[in-house]
Amino acid sequence: MSDENQQPEPQQLRNTLYRKVTRGRRRLSRGRMLVYRVAVFVAWRLIHLFWATCRVQRVLGLAGEIATLPPEARQLASLLAGWDGSAAAGSRGAAAWHALLQSLLARVLETPLGVELRARTLGMRGLQPELLLDAVIEMATAPEPDPDALIAPAQLGDAVREALRRTGLLLRVQLGPNPEKWFWGRLHPLRFQPFGWPGASAFGDTIETQRPYGGDGLTIAVGEYDPAAPYAVTVVAAHRLVVDLADPELALSALAPGVSEHPGDPRRDAGIERWLAGRPALLATHRFVVDEGAQGRLALAPRAPGP
Repeated sequence: MSDENQQPEPQQLRNTLYRKVTRGRRRLSRGRMLVYRVAVFVAWRLIHLFWATCRVQRVLGLAGEIATLPPEARQLASLLAGWDGSAAAGSRGAAAWHALLQSLLARVLETPLGVELRARTLGMRGLQPELLLDAVIEMATAPEPDPDALIAPAQLGDAVREALRRTGLLLRVQLGPNPEKWFWGRLHPLRFQPFGWPGASAFGDTIETQRPYGGDGLTIAVGEYDPAAPYAVTVVAAHRLVVDLADPELALSALAPGVSEHPGDPRRDAGIERWLAGRPALLATHRFVVDEGAQGRLALAPRAPGP
């Protein structure tokens, strides 16, 4: 007879990705545990790429025949048609997509909202422009006419074609005439602001240096930007922590730009390069591991009594 008050074992409380035994009480191999722990990341990555490419193909379908577009629009459409959905700093498709996204939203929203309200809408904190565009297209192309639709289907097709043309010209001006150099990181720079201290540093501060950065508002490596000042990064995951719940005393951590950010600290920007490269450092909480990696020891002792 089972005891209703019996407490579950620790393995039963852990998430499936972190348990070490199967439901049949058989111990998992190290290879199978690794597969479990990688599964969520891979699945999320595939889902993101799938939806990104589906969204792009949907927008391109509204433009009609690609061969009938102007040269600038045709070149951009061809670039987007071959995009794999990656938002890495070196992705050309990401640069083309986000520039097209902002141009298309500006054109679609300007007539019903006006210039001022459109700018305020696109500048709202937490707004996902991709999801906003999805809603606009869904309302405009619904089988039954939607009285709240912001634009008619025919006008939407014209807006997509014009946005493709204007975006092609815009990227030529901002990134040069060679599409092979239209990298998302060049259009999407990251620049840290001094936090609570003067910006100058006696150690050759590099915190405020502009760096190419990838990501967007829908990726795990978040990189939201302000559409009013495109496309400078405004929100990032500055602290990343990876913890194995089966062994929480050892973890991986990346903190940008540094630990203290004090201008007098020579290591104030030491975390930037590792953070950008995706190479988190060991965050040890076990006493023996901490003592082994310590660079020095500070002993606090009471002041000796005076004579």
